[in-house]
Amino acid sequence: MNDKILRKPLNGSRSTETVYSNSDLSAITGLSIDLSRDPRRIFFCDYGTGRTFYKDVNQNITMAHELTDYMNDPDINDDEERKYRKYRDISYFSGALYWTREGSHKGIAVMTNYDQSSPSFNIKESSQFTPRDPYQLVIINVDP
Repeated sequence: MNDKILRKPLNGSRSTETVYSNSDLSAITGLSIDLSRDPRRIFFCDYGTGRTFYKDVNQNITMAHELTDYMNDPDINDDEERKYRKYRDISYFSGALYWTREGSHKGIAVMTNYDQSSPSFNIKESSQFTPRDPYQLVIINVDP
């Protein structure tokens, strides 16, 4: 079941709909939804493969756009560290994507212009996560 994203209507029915399916994925650990769009757009990352995607929920269940190739921070010189992407959770907020990143470059990764031809990606390293790795990211907009 780690290779699918399912949704269930909140109308009391017991039905379930597959929104995305990919047998190459192994551990989808992050999921976020852009509720301002119609149709809704979901963003998700697979911790097992280090891959990240987005898709509109009305697209074919095997169709998704991969963002992984754009997720290289020029400040990280270690090829092995770049290759093994350690992103656990993803959040969408105000047009940008945010990930929690573990490993020797712990912090929050940020991507803007994700759906353009030249997205911007960088990692904001932080010692605030020491000694543990970050697992979840929650962004809250509080209107005073």
